[in-house]
Amino acid sequence: MSISRSPPSRIYFGAKKPLKSIEDFKGMKLRVNATPAERARMGALGATAVPMGLPEMITSLQNGVIDGTMSGMSIYTNFNLQNVGKTLLETHDTLLISFGGLSKAWLDKLPPDLEQDHRGGSAQACSHGLARPRLTRSRRCAKVWTEQRGGEIVDAASGRAGRAARSACGRSASKSPRTIRR
Repeated sequence: MSISRSPPSRIYFGAKKPLKSIEDFKGMKLRVNATPAERARMGALGATAVPMGLPEMITSLQNGVIDGTMSGMSIYTNFNLQNVGKTLLETHDTLLISFGGLSKAWLDKLPPDLEQDHRGGSAQACSHGLARPRLTRSRRCAKVWTEQRGGEIVDAASGRAGRAARSACGRSASKSPRTIRR
C-alpha cells in the first residue's frame, strides 16, 4: 500500500577528488544503493560499486573505505558533504525515485484506531502536498550547494563520452533477469 511517493530526482556523483568527466570514474570506489543496475553502471564507468547505507557513508568517506557517493542533491546538502568535496557531477543517466509503502497484511492486523491513523495520515499527507515534487527541492538544494556552500555542479551529459557511458550502462543492466517479488 502506497503512503508516499515523489517525482524523480536527479542523481549526482561526489567524491574527495573532483569528478569532472566520465573518465574520472576509473578506479574510484563509490557508494551505491546495491541494486544490480547501479552495480552495472559503476562497472561500465570503470568504478567499483560499494553497496552501503547512508549511516555508514560519512565515516567511510573519512576513513577512505569509499572515494565518493552517488546520491540526490538533498543528501549532499543535508549531510554537509561540501566538507568532503565541492564538485558534483551530474550525468543524466538515471533518476532517483522515492516511494514509501506499508504492508497491507501488517496494516490489516492493527487495531481499528491505529489502522485509521495510518490510512488517514497518508491520505492527508498527499492531499496537503507534503509529498512535494523532489525536483523543486533538488533545485533549492542545488542553489544552496553552489551559492552558500561554495560548491560547483559539472554537467557531463553532453558529448560523446556521456552518451557512450549511458549506452553501456543500459546494455549491461538489461542483461540480468528481472526479479519481481509479490
